[in-house]
Parts: sequence; structure tokens; C-alpha cells
Amino acid sequence: RGMAWKALLSTTVKEMRIFLNSTQPGSEGVKNLIINHYPSLKMMNPSMQILIRDKADDNFEAVIEADYGKGINSTVNVNFMTEREVMELLKRFQKDGADLGLDHNEPIQDVLPHRLVDPN
Repeated sequence: RGMAWKALLSTTVKEMRIFLNSTQPGSEGVKNLIINHYPSLKMMNPSMQILIRDKADDNFEAVIEADYGKGINSTVNVNFMTEREVMELLKRFQKDGADLGLDHNEPIQDVLPHRLVDPN
């Protein structure tokens, strides 16, 4: 029950970009999130792009960017966050998108006029 938001992530987040330096201690939480949760996140959200970039710069601080679509983005520094804190951030991304009224899975509106059928 507590993880239902994971399956709803793609309804409000169009794309997620994760930047880290996997050799640095500051990226440990986000690295563990990728190792432990990427497969299930992707399986539950096949339409959501999840881009992961491992930076070689030792001074690079880990960040996650959520692209909600419609020109709305959120970038959060996750350096030295625990895996649990990063997971809470993803939950917040889903909630924030819902609060903005975004729903990427809403049915496509029929923009063509309906044909009137003569009942006779």
C-alpha cells in the first residue's frame, strides 16, 4: 500500500534524469536507489524516460531532475541523501506533479468532429 505512488510516477513525471558520481560517497544513496529500485520503477513506469548519467568529476554533486512536461522542471541536489531520502524525493515528485494537475496518462481527446449517424 505504501508504495502505490511508485506505479503512479509516470502519470505526473514525463522524464527523470539522475546525475551522480558513483565513486563518490555523496552519491551513495542515489546509487543504491538505482541498484535496488530502478528495475521495479521502470517496470511500473515503462513510458517514463529514466536517464542515468555517471559523471567523472570528483567534485560533482548528485542531482535528480524531474521533467513534468509543459516546460515544468524540478532539480534537487541529492548529494549525501540516504537511499530512503531519495525515495521520498521521488514520492514528492509524483505528488507535486499531481498537485499541478498533470496527468500524462489521461485519455487522448478526440479532436476530430464526430460523425452524425442517421438512425434511419
